[in-house]
Amino acid sequence: GRLQLIDRKKNLFKLSQGEYIAPEKIEIVYERSPYVAQVFVYGESIKSSLIALVVLDEEYLSLSKPQEFADIPLSKLPESKEFFSFRSRFHAAIRQRRTQQP
Repeated sequence: GRLQLIDRKKNLFKLSQGEYIAPEKIEIVYERSPYVAQVFVYGESIKSSLIALVVLDEEYLSLSKPQEFADIPLSKLPESKEFFSFRSRFHAAIRQRRTQQP
């Protein structure tokens, strides 16, 4: 089966340290990646960080899997050290892009 979220109840929420977050803006940045099929960002006012549920685009991954993942089956990819390294670089690029925006 497949579950698809249409919209959320609140489009802005406040984390425990007082920071206001617009999760849709974060989701839009992640959805720009061809590797990402869907993303959902969640946060609670009693927590100081967010959680993101990311669904990878298996079709795109199988057709254009980076060379560093060539020998890793898709089912083992999320727990591999190569993917961890890729994810770290991806997050660094997102942070850099965010700081460059006016």
